[in-house]
Formats: sequence, C-alpha cells, structure tokens
Amino acid sequence: MVETAAGLANVEEIAAVPGLDAVYVGPNDLALGLGRARTENLGAPEFDEIVGRVVHAARAAGIAAGLDCAGTDLARRWTRRGVDLTICARDSVLLREAVDTAARRLRAESADDVHTVTAKEHTIP
Repeated sequence: MVETAAGLANVEEIAAVPGLDAVYVGPNDLALGLGRARTENLGAPEFDEIVGRVVHAARAAGIAAGLDCAGTDLARRWTRRGVDLTICARDSVLLREAVDTAARRLRAESADDVHTVTAKEHTIP
C-alpha cells in the first residue's frame, strides 16, 4: 500500500519487490501522509500525477496497480487510466444502503400490517 510520503518516494523500489502482486494506493491516508486534507486529492492534478506514477511503477514491475475510489464514476475514470483494481464501495456504505432500502420497502409494502414493539411492550427474560 502506498499511503505515506515515504511509500510514494519509494514506489518504484516497492513495486520491484519479488513476489509482489500489486501496489495499492489508499488516497485518504496518502493525502494525510503528504500533509493534505483527505478531500484535497479529489480532482487535483498533483494526485493524478501521483496515481500515474504508481501505475507506471506497477507496469514497469509487471504487477497490478490498485486504487481506493469514492464511487463508480471515479473507479471508471481510473480504470480507463490504467488502474487494474479499484474498490468503489465500502462495506459500511453498502450495509447502510441495504438497511435503508429494506426499511423503505417494509414501510411501503404494508404499513398497516407492521406492529412496532416498544421496550414497554416487550421485555426480554
């Protein structure tokens, strides 16, 4: 993982380590490691150069380049620019979305048939 200034400075050497399959960029941690705010990387030309350097180092070493992306639009953008592996959704976001969807469906399907049990109505022995 390239998440620090030292990692970025040594990315070519890191990518060349025998047996390594990929180099992965954690953009939020990398931003913090470079003394920037996490959100400063989004769309910044300097960040594009950083990821380009990682992709180039990975290609030169014959390994994959990965990047944590905030959504499918960024993932699509970076795969078009040579990133082999993207993560475009986090488990916490997916879980929240699934719970929200289930709750909306439950309310919409049969609000009259649903009885909410309150703590006063039910006690656990």
